[in-house]
Amino acid sequence: MKKKTKKKAPNPQIPEGFSPKRFHIIAFSIIVLLTIGIYSNSLQGPFFFDDMNNIGQAKNINSVIDTLKGPQLYKHRIIPYLSFALNYHYHGLDTKYYHIVNVIIHILNGILIYFISITLLSGFTLKDNEQQEASLFNISIKNDNNIYFLSLMVSLLFFSNPLQTNTVTYIVQRIVAMVTFFYLLSFYFFLKAYPPKAKIKTWKKLVFCLGSLVSFILALWSKEIAITLPGIL
Repeated sequence: MKKKTKKKAPNPQIPEGFSPKRFHIIAFSIIVLLTIGIYSNSLQGPFFFDDMNNIGQAKNINSVIDTLKGPQLYKHRIIPYLSFALNYHYHGLDTKYYHIVNVIIHILNGILIYFISITLLSGFTLKDNEQQEASLFNISIKNDNNIYFLSLMVSLLFFSNPLQTNTVTYIVQRIVAMVTFFYLLSFYFFLKAYPPKAKIKTWKKLVFCLGSLVSFILALWSKEIAITLPGIL
């Protein structure tokens, strides 16, 4: 007689058919829709405080481009001013488009936080007796699907935090949003070059290191606080 083989019970923590790509699409949709929902009522906001002074300095796009052609290594906040110049070139003083650009940058920052969190959490290797202490709401970070879920939660905490309101709705504070974007991008490329608990091909490491360096330079050209990035890395 043939022995009946017992089927292994599926792990309740790993849903069948889990697809990282599908989860990425869901995560992106949540980040985009919630960010638009949070900040849609700010799109008609007028210029405030020193908005007009900064936009006025960036009116002439040719002067901004001439600054880029200069020999100096450090160009004072040239990237945000270039974005203001492009806004003014195409849309004049219509504040709606300035706000839309700010919201888009904030969305990109939320997506970067999501991917950085996935990369960092993927490097955890916990012992069984450490599992309970390292779980959040009884969600294990040992399982890939939960790493994606936790990373989305981290991103939600970032882009929906009320402290971000000033950066997104105050037009000239795009400077902060842009330095954050390039700062995070440089950090993400660095993590890809030196992934936790993994090795990559030399040519890939060089490409990611170059991407990190270029992003760091763009962050420096956005705001001075980027100088702290090497210490963070």
